[in-house]
Amino acid sequence: MPWVGRHGPQRESCGKPGFPIPGANRPLQASTGTTGPNNSSTPEVGMVSVRGRQTGILAILAHTGRVGVGMLAEHFGVTSETIRRDLRVLEDRGQLQRVHGGAIPPGKGVHITTPQPDSTTDVIALARLAVDFIQPDTRGIFLDSGPVALALAAVLGEIHGDGRWTVVTTSPAAGMILARAGMPRITMTGGRMSRGSQSLTGRTAVEMITALRAEISFICPDGLVDAHSVTALDPAAGATRRAMITNSSFTVMVLPATSLRQPRGIAFGALSEADVVVTDADPATSPLIFPSASNTQVVTP
Repeated sequence: MPWVGRHGPQRESCGKPGFPIPGANRPLQASTGTTGPNNSSTPEVGMVSVRGRQTGILAILAHTGRVGVGMLAEHFGVTSETIRRDLRVLEDRGQLQRVHGGAIPPGKGVHITTPQPDSTTDVIALARLAVDFIQPDTRGIFLDSGPVALALAAVLGEIHGDGRWTVVTTSPAAGMILARAGMPRITMTGGRMSRGSQSLTGRTAVEMITALRAEISFICPDGLVDAHSVTALDPAAGATRRAMITNSSFTVMVLPATSLRQPRGIAFGALSEADVVVTDADPATSPLIFPSASNTQVVTP
């Protein structure tokens, strides 16, 4: 089903007002360089080496104060992923600072430590299995909060490419991970920050989710009770998860074996409401119980 939202994506402007972007609006061709403002050499366009392209990126950045991935890809005639790779390398060298959609000179922006996802092999493996259920025509994604959601955000950031997804999440930490990966369309639900779940909750969050429709939702329960009810330690977070399930066409629940051993929290839904459950629990000893009429698919590594 289509994504329903009030505003379409906005085009970003990466140059300073009135400043011509070197090489913009001209055909790509081999060149020995041109003279830009202040008689400084601007980067070559066309078939240039990696080193030459990265030098060119820094030259444009010095003139404009900010560069965008899309503008650089068009300027150099390469893919957006190639530019993102260049920006990562240049940031590692301390020559620029990556921001949402592009980069700025080092030290210009506010430095914020990006939250780190749970990097354990098991959780990352589950996240990779979960995102396999994203379809080519997917436009809207609901992303839950919690440690597993951070692993999902990291994997989504790796694979998004030029995908047209809009990711709506209740997790500020997941939003930061997605932004750092260059995800172009990220929406935070708004609401009250819960100290317990570190997620956005409350009436505002629920109403925003309810006003939207996503093709797929990724739900990360905190535990399991009665072998078939999924739980949230924070009842307010349970309400946002409930809204995500209700307003998505396809639901993937990610349940590491560790969460199955935590029969605590407030139930917000049933396992049978998931289209897919991704877990590393041993099927032979798992406490997962599905009603006989359930069409839920269980996926394990």
